[in-house]
Amino acid sequence: MLLALGVWSQASACHVTEPWLTQIRGLATYTVPKVDVQLSTSFQFKPGTLGLGGNDAASNGLSVAANYVVTNAVAGTTLLNNQQTVNLLVPGQVYGDYVRQVDLRAGKILRFGKTRTLVALDLYNLFNQNPGLTFSQNFTGAGTTWLNPTSLLMPRFVRFNVTVDF
Repeated sequence: MLLALGVWSQASACHVTEPWLTQIRGLATYTVPKVDVQLSTSFQFKPGTLGLGGNDAASNGLSVAANYVVTNAVAGTTLLNNQQTVNLLVPGQVYGDYVRQVDLRAGKILRFGKTRTLVALDLYNLFNQNPGLTFSQNFTGAGTTWLNPTSLLMPRFVRFNVTVDF
């Protein structure tokens, strides 16, 4: 069965029941009255679907594939273009690393007449997690490079910013 352009999959992939993958995402902000200090946090705890934007409303997102290239020599027959790519996994069978990301912000609001200025410090990836976000999906030989991460969650970093509203 042909699922993606040029990639064949198992016949059992025609009907796939995806597992329940729990996601928790949130954003909270609070401005401390009288001292005009702004505190906020955002967090996401989600299963490792391919890419941060990989989660669609009606799906768990893309699962990992194990794409194996079958050549004429392996197949024992003549194939179209002398080779064919086959996904060894059923979609939804394997997902990437679990992503746990927490970001913080602390800022001071300064008011000068009709001007409002926010001086803030942002801390991204508070716990410095480094799960893989995308993975090598080519299964060759013994599969030693399969599932090696090709991109990781951005490391912890701090950003200083100033916003002026007038």
